Amino acid sequence: MIEDRRRSARWLVVVLVAALAVVLGISNSALARTLTDAETGAHLKWGISSNPGSRYSTSDLEGKVMTPIQTGTRGDMAAVERQLVEPLPGPLNREPWAGSQLGNVRFTPW
Repeated sequence: MIEDRRRSARWLVVVLVAALAVVLGISNSALARTLTDAETGAHLKWGISSNPGSRYSTSDLEGKVMTPIQTGTRGDMAAVERQLVEPLPGPLNREPWAGSQLGNVRFTPW
């Protein structure tokens, strides 16, 4: 219960920061995030979003949890995503490079 509240609060802060970036005209900002199975906690996907509040519909997120990792420029977050997808892809990461460096973790962004 407490962990759910912390996750919700953290997600709210990230969405508010992203919204503020849009309002201020900082359109190059993005969020690196992970998608996990709500029941098992299994990792499903790494990703980035410029507008995380509208990235997935409610039905798309049913049974899943989206957790923010880091915010920054879109280019920086794309690099973070790739560095995570290459060695540690989720089953929903369908990029051509997903798993190309399987197990070769080079860096942890957080």
